[in-house]
Amino acid sequence: MTKGPHHSGSYQRRAKQVRQAAAADPSTRCWQCGKTQAEHGRAWTAGHEHDGDPNGRLLPECARCNYSRGATAGNRRRQGLNPTRNW
Repeated sequence: MTKGPHHSGSYQRRAKQVRQAAAADPSTRCWQCGKTQAEHGRAWTAGHEHDGDPNGRLLPECARCNYSRGATAGNRRRQGLNPTRNW
């Protein structure tokens, strides 16, 4: 099995930096829902500003928003639809 682009290059390092910076600053807000970690109570992830671009800008995103967007993209892909449309 071939690893996807998220497992190579600088993605992992950049994602870790985004997560650590968000965790260190309690005023950080999820770029999707606008909530702080105290408000949403979920772990930080690194969300893609532009879905499907592993080299693009990463922003702090709560796990709920990130995983929900990923599931929606996967479902759209399986249906033969464009998974990277604007949300």
